[in-house]
Parts: sequence; structure tokens; C-alpha cells
Amino acid sequence: MGRKRVFVTGMGVFCPLGSEIKEFWNNLSHGKSGVHHITKFDPTPSLTRVAGVIQNYDPKSYFSPREQRSCEAFVQYGLLAAREAIAQSEITGPDLPKCAVVVGTGIGGIVSYKPAYDALYLPEKSRKINAFTIPKMMNNALSAQIAIEHGCKGRNLTVNTACSSGANAIGIGVEWLQAGLYDTVICGGAEAPVTYELLRTWEAMGVLSRSKETPERVCKPFAMHRDGFVLSEGAAMIVLEVEESCTRRNQSPIAELIGFASNCDAGSLTSPELEGVSHAIQKALKDAEISPIDVDCINLHGTGTKLNDQTEGTAIKKLFGDRIPLCSASKSQLGHSMGAASAIEAVVSVLSIQHQIVPPSLNCQPADPACHLQNLFPVSRKHKIQNVLSNSFAFGGSNACLVFRSCN
Repeated sequence: MGRKRVFVTGMGVFCPLGSEIKEFWNNLSHGKSGVHHITKFDPTPSLTRVAGVIQNYDPKSYFSPREQRSCEAFVQYGLLAAREAIAQSEITGPDLPKCAVVVGTGIGGIVSYKPAYDALYLPEKSRKINAFTIPKMMNNALSAQIAIEHGCKGRNLTVNTACSSGANAIGIGVEWLQAGLYDTVICGGAEAPVTYELLRTWEAMGVLSRSKETPERVCKPFAMHRDGFVLSEGAAMIVLEVEESCTRRNQSPIAELIGFASNCDAGSLTSPELEGVSHAIQKALKDAEISPIDVDCINLHGTGTKLNDQTEGTAIKKLFGDRIPLCSASKSQLGHSMGAASAIEAVVSVLSIQHQIVPPSLNCQPADPACHLQNLFPVSRKHKIQNVLSNSFAFGGSNACLVFRSCN
């Protein structure tokens, strides 16, 4: 008896390119950028002045006053994405309590640290620490809040593997389903790292772009003149179900998740290594029981940093040779939302299958020959897509790759 088949039955997104799936795909596929000048705080004296920011976000439109006080932005974004994914999957009634939840975040409740610590150094009579500080700081606040809001009483887990957190959360969900532990898992990632403090610390590492071009031109994955990534925020959630559950509920799946691999470079804390990256891709294809020639599209990690892009491109060249499929570099439009990025890009991969379109990759020309990727295009391309590989590589050498297949 073979392993259980796992399907995507619902998706939700809340990010700089849209507050729901339809808007997100329309903006993504038409080449719109979610990168803007930072206005939520004064970015000076930073040399980086742009970020992927959700525009005109008003939490009062979605949450009660108590929820606004007790939930950080990353939790709010994740809850909104989860609401859409659950609604699309049409899970209701007695099915929800049986669901498990696994969510990825790299930064989590970072926003609440500063006001709490600042209050300690105010004059005695002015000291007042928000009573919600601890629950807001908890990285597992989102997975817990999803469970509370929807009554999900299965396993509840938060994954932190930096930029591959969302993909690893999805992969863990797949493994739970294949092991027969659950019929349904709600999984994904969320992040809200666009703060002055984080902007300055990432800048100090030398990995943020300092380009003075217009915001939509700043992020240049795999381009000759790339100079770093763009910090971003957002969330994406996916509902995964085994085949028996889809059949019982008469629910038509959107796509099948056929492959997952996760490994560690076991080399550098901050620099990717070719062997580990290559092995992760290879293992994901093996898990999917397909060969490189069967991959129709690759959603690239593509941060826009010199070393990361070159390592990923070299790994792809090593495995695919001269038959590299069409690729898309979503961070060119979205920026890099840390632990949420890989979950958002998993949604992009499924939407590519659903619409039979390879999304655009902005600003990637002239291509850097050291990256070996000459097939990144600034406009969407119609293409027959059966299988999509989605890559995610993170600090700590934590790599995660997902493979999705069309149900048609």
C-alpha cells in the first residue's frame, strides 16, 4: 500500500501584493511591485529606504479592540490568511476540531520587545509595561490563535528555521498527513519584520539593497548588478488534506503536494553551501518520484544577494544541466518576508499550476552568467505546467524544497 496522497484544498494570503488570493494573483501576474518607500517609520539614517509593506492596513477592519491589543501584526496577517484558506477549503463543523496547525515564522513577535524594554528605563512613575507583552512576543502565538479562532484541537506547532520556516511548516504538515495522524492540516508562515530596528540590523550585515532606484526597481535577483534583498512582510496559509478527506467532503483539490525535502548544510551559519542546496532539491524530486526533466517551472528562492543567488543558480545548473525549466523570482516583486516568504512562494507555485502561467521576474536583466539562469522574464508567460519546484534556503543552512503537481 502506497503512502497517502496530499492535496491543497484552500489557500489564503495577506501581503504587499494583495489581501486575498484573487487580488494577489492579479497583481503578481501583471508584474506589479509590492516594494514601496518606507512611511510607517522614519528610515533615516539608514541607507535602505524601501521595503515590501502592506499598504493602507487598518486592523480595526478585521479585529476587535482586544484582538488588536493582544495580537502582533504577524499574528494578524496570519489569521487573515488562515481565514481565507479555511473558507476556500470549505472545512466546517466537526471537521475543524480534528485539524492540526503548523506555522512557520523567523522573527515572530519582535515588535513587542522594544516598548517593554524601553519602559524599564523610564522614570518610575512613567513605567508601564503592556500586560499583553508576553503573549504578543510568543512565536507560537499565531498557531495558537488559529486553533483558538477555529477550534482546531490537533497538534499545534511553530517552526523557526529562518527563511525556510514556512516551507518547513508545510512539509511537516505533509508528513503528518502521510503518516495518517490527521486528515487535515492548516499550515503556512507569517512575518512582520519591517521595523526601524530590524532594518538597521539587517543593514549592518550588509545584505540589504542600498539602491537609490525607484522602489520597484530595487530588488534584482540573479541580475548582474544585484546588491541585496528588500525586507518585507506578509503571510500565507494553506489547507492540506488527504485524498480520502477530499472525497468524503466532495471537495475538488487545487493541486497535489507530491514532494518535500528538508536538510541542513552543516557548514556556515549565514552562507549557503552548494552541496546542501543541491541535495535538498535532489531529495525533493526523489520524494516526488520525478526527475529534473519532469519539472516545468521553478519558483526560486532568489533573494538578490550575491552569494545566495549564485549558489542556487549553480545548484540548478548542476542538477538540470542544459534543460533548466522556466523560472520565476517572486521576491523581485514581493521583497523578502523572512519566515513567511517560502509559504507565500508555495502559494505562487500552486497558482502557477492553476492558471498555467509562469509569473514575471522583475529587474533580472542583464543576467549574471555566474548564476546560469537566462530564462527569467519580466512578463508572465503562458506555459503548460504539470510540476512546480519551490525552493527555500535559510540562515543556519536550513533548506526546504516543495514539489506541487497539477490535478488535471
